[in-house]
Amino acid sequence: MNRLSIAPARAADTPGLYALFNAARAHSGHFPPHTHSIDEFRAVTEGERILVARRGHTLAGFAAIWVPDAFLHHLFIAPELQRQGIGRQLLDATLARFGAPMTLKCITTNTPARRFYEATGWQARETAMGPDGPYVLYAREIDPESTLDR
Repeated sequence: MNRLSIAPARAADTPGLYALFNAARAHSGHFPPHTHSIDEFRAVTEGERILVARRGHTLAGFAAIWVPDAFLHHLFIAPELQRQGIGRQLLDATLARFGAPMTLKCITTNTPARRFYEATGWQARETAMGPDGPYVLYAREIDPESTLDR
């Protein structure tokens, strides 16, 4: 198994990120059935800082952060690579690079993702309605015991 590397996205990553975004959303079963065009993907990530996880030369996942609001807008892992610790490593890298506190939204019905966020220290703050349906707003505060938040 190849080692995982995490680094800022490059322009050449966009087609692969776009394909992974659509594949992961469809695989989850928790988003409205819609395949985004590459232009729509560019629009929903415009201005965000994106960290890309690679296993060897394979695009494994990405995290997109809206830095002005310390908001984790997207965290997607390739369906065939899920449940291998990649999401946790991307979260750790995101917090190490951008710091806490940070927030994210998760579709209410996406129980596996909600369990994942809760297991990694995110706390539910409120529920609301968004364009993809009801969601939970999560926050990750500074953990005084963690070196990731420094």
